Amino acid sequence: MRLLTWNCQGGFRNKIHRIATLQPDIAVIQECESPQRLGDAMGVDPTQFIWHGEDPAKKGVAVFSLTGYQLDILPAHNPAIKYCVPVRARGARDFSLLAVWTKAMPNQGDSYVGQLHAAFDEYGDLIASTPIPIIGELNSNQHFDRKRSPRNHSAAVAWLAAHGYASAYHTYFNEAHGQESQPTWFMYRKEQVTYHFDYAFLPTPWLSSLRMLTVGAFDEWCEFSDHTPIIVDIDLG
Repeated sequence: MRLLTWNCQGGFRNKIHRIATLQPDIAVIQECESPQRLGDAMGVDPTQFIWHGEDPAKKGVAVFSLTGYQLDILPAHNPAIKYCVPVRARGARDFSLLAVWTKAMPNQGDSYVGQLHAAFDEYGDLIASTPIPIIGELNSNQHFDRKRSPRNHSAAVAWLAAHGYASAYHTYFNEAHGQESQPTWFMYRKEQVTYHFDYAFLPTPWLSSLRMLTVGAFDEWCEFSDHTPIIVDIDLG
């Protein structure tokens, strides 16, 4: 199974080909335009594509499948959390996931990783009771812990660890949070200021089935976005 997350920085209808060549089973795309604006660019059945945002005229988070998975937003979804969307995927393997694009809020403490903590408050029982990979752009890194304390990045990682989840990237490359050698965000699409902001947290039993994790190369993606994708290949049998 191939999972992918990428902040496309808008205009996804002109960039879908970059993802289509990778054939993800599930792709989580941040800053994606609404279905009304995408038109027929997706080329998938409507049951294989969902989008959530505050306004169809603005950007939101999309989840879609290029391998036939049927997707639905779970009834537990609380749209006040921007954006952490619980999704049910049905296909070769049925599972749920939390599609993430954390946003700024009026209160700084609630912004970005604060919204992930709000998702833990809202969906904690769901996350603890069923394997539910958490995939997307957190807009978060350990470097910003002091600014975001106490509901910061390290606290989120600790909460997830206590509930049986770990970052696929950090597991695969054996790197610590805040010590990432491969950034996923490049300010102004340049390499001078970079951070690792995009993640796939997997249930720990899945990590033994992790076959490959790829971070898109800056030179191959900077034409399209200030983010590079994370691609996770898992063999769950």
